Amino acid sequence: MSSRRGTAAVPALLEEAGRVVERWDNDSAVSAAGLAAPLSRLGAAVAPLLRREEPGLAASADEVFMAAAESYGDDDRMGRALEAFHAALRPALAPPDAEGRRRALWRRGPAE
Repeated sequence: MSSRRGTAAVPALLEEAGRVVERWDNDSAVSAAGLAAPLSRLGAAVAPLLRREEPGLAASADEVFMAAAESYGDDDRMGRALEAFHAALRPALAPPDAEGRRRALWRRGPAE
């Protein structure tokens, strides 16, 4: 008789498991929808940086994007990626030295 009770509980357990899986699917869909827009903006911002010539800038920008896309919950990976990106970006954002600027203006010649 106890095996009969056990087999009667199987459909209820399967139904509950189905509800749990459906809830996980819904939660995953909501999470994916919430990440779609920020990842799209990040991808649009990273694209021009990947074409820059500063040493390490393209690789570090790519690593930030991959860390955000692949393991957005891994704060350590994201922190390391952002630190490397900041270090590579710093020279790109530095104002040009005065001598280099004068040479560039001199090559252009007088304004027409």
